[in-house]
Amino acid sequence: MSDQLACHKHGRSDLQYQYWRWQPHNCNLKRWNVTEMWEKLRGKRLMFVGDSLNRGQWISMVCLLQSVIPADKKSMTPNAQLTIFRAEEYNATVEFLWAPLLVESNSDDPVNHRLSERIIRPDSVLKHSSQWEHADILIFNSYLWWRQGPVKLLWSSEENGNCEELDGLGAMELAMGAWADWVASKVIPQKKRVFFVTMSPTHFWKHLQEYGAPTPIVTNDYIAPRM
Repeated sequence: MSDQLACHKHGRSDLQYQYWRWQPHNCNLKRWNVTEMWEKLRGKRLMFVGDSLNRGQWISMVCLLQSVIPADKKSMTPNAQLTIFRAEEYNATVEFLWAPLLVESNSDDPVNHRLSERIIRPDSVLKHSSQWEHADILIFNSYLWWRQGPVKLLWSSEENGNCEELDGLGAMELAMGAWADWVASKVIPQKKRVFFVTMSPTHFWKHLQEYGAPTPIVTNDYIAPRM
């Protein structure tokens, strides 16, 4: 886990949140069983693809899964955009691929991606799909990065051509179309599962005094402010 996520390591004293359990109304969810999860993943590749939202989901999944794997039977392999957690006993991997716009872009570097302008190849998923196409379970996300100003489009056939500019959501529509075409043409539903994660819920609180609250919100009438 990276330092920016290690709350306990950096002084957080209230650790009861580690024992919270999400429980919806009128439904008794089965408790998490890590061994059962590993059996479902036996011999498979589970891959998260997208931006920091999916990276957070990947980190959470690895934290949940790694606890029952002996130290000498697990490994973490960082490889540029792709990071792989491997459990030898189950011949399974849980992976994360940094691809914040899903199509090829100048933001594909997992470290140096905060650029003054965004450039994408809106019809090109080949660069990333070559890494995700053999995964058994794919979880994609892409949203926030499209909300940060206009995007320049460089079509695949134009190595050094002029870029046209489009608003972020318009560019997202083109990119998602290319991604959806890949899913439609390459995914066999009986062999591969594909999920797409939408935008995350707001993290803003209704009242300032709720920052640092040591207990979860339990009232039914809580409404977060509009962003």
